Amino acid sequence: MTDPEDTALSFADPAVLGRWFPAHAATRDGLWIRLCKKG
Repeated sequence: MTDPEDTALSFADPAVLGRWFPAHAATRDGLWIRLCKKG
């Protein structure tokens, strides 16, 4: 996860992340998740 070539990804909502994750999980060493409070 410390590879400088890694880029931060943003997802519009949990459904988008849910579609991305199964397709890319095998190719990633890890995933940082940032949670933001609404409002």
